[in-house]
Amino acid sequence: MNDKIDQIMELFIFNMKEMKGKFTWQNMIMKRFAALVFASKGLELDLDLLTQNRERIKERTGGFSYFRGNTMMGMMAMMSLSDSPVSLLDDTVQVYDELKEAKFWASDYLVMTSLLIAMNTSAQERDAVIDRTHQFFEGLKPKHRFSMGQNNMIYTGLLGLCDIHVESGLRRVEDLYEYLKPAFSNVFLSGGSVLALAQLLAIGDNYLRQAERSIALSDSFREHKQRMDRQFSLPMLGMLATLPVENRAVAEEVNRVFEVLRNRKGFGSWSIGKDELLILSGSLVYYGILEEAEMADVDPMHLTSMITLLFAQQTGIAVAAAAAASS
Repeated sequence: MNDKIDQIMELFIFNMKEMKGKFTWQNMIMKRFAALVFASKGLELDLDLLTQNRERIKERTGGFSYFRGNTMMGMMAMMSLSDSPVSLLDDTVQVYDELKEAKFWASDYLVMTSLLIAMNTSAQERDAVIDRTHQFFEGLKPKHRFSMGQNNMIYTGLLGLCDIHVESGLRRVEDLYEYLKPAFSNVFLSGGSVLALAQLLAIGDNYLRQAERSIALSDSFREHKQRMDRQFSLPMLGMLATLPVENRAVAEEVNRVFEVLRNRKGFGSWSIGKDELLILSGSLVYYGILEEAEMADVDPMHLTSMITLLFAQQTGIAVAAAAAASS
């Protein structure tokens, strides 16, 4: 298991070295996301392609667009992995405009939701997915008005893409939320993180089992004096709980990768916060375990969910950091 994880980790470190001094006006948190996205596909960072995609975004969007905000570097990276980056950008902008017409607020998170839908639908399917996403979001609001944040858009987008009936899907989310809430009371009021985890787990067929595993995996992380039950990392806990590996082995491997990265240049405590580094470590382990298991038949939607989830988490950290700096 370690070999594949280490390969991706070393490629990620290499990509971050390549990023040094480049795109100086872009958010460092999103630079790490871009480096990891390339590494997850076994690719070295393509600076020329990223630059081309930056110019494409500038040509297609206005100066005050959220496409040029915290998510721009992430969008550049996602376009770089596409066979048709221009079409992906055009489709994402179109979905973004349609979501705004459906009364969703313009935000960094709406950009990600639009990207997720554009990547996983044909033009003929999009109206139905946008409608389902709106139904899920409105269906959750009455009971979660004070805990739902804009970050929950991305998870309702995932629900909108699945073939779960809206009413039964909403019941599933509520059942999961009530089950998870006592176990994660420390993040109960932190931006709807427990609700986000419930939305994420509701996508799977064996959702109650994954909820149980998420709680047990959190305990395994605590044995290593790590906390994966924080505001931004809680959904990552749910993704790691879906891996076909025993919980303690997952926690042990994430902790090992965390320690390796922490001792590498550019990943010290002055350069990157503990929560973000833990999320990145979890992502590396997730990709590595899937590749090591040679899960060629894994649902592409599952992998897309993971990349988009990481995008959501990194954006959340970036937005929080920007808000702290401005205050």
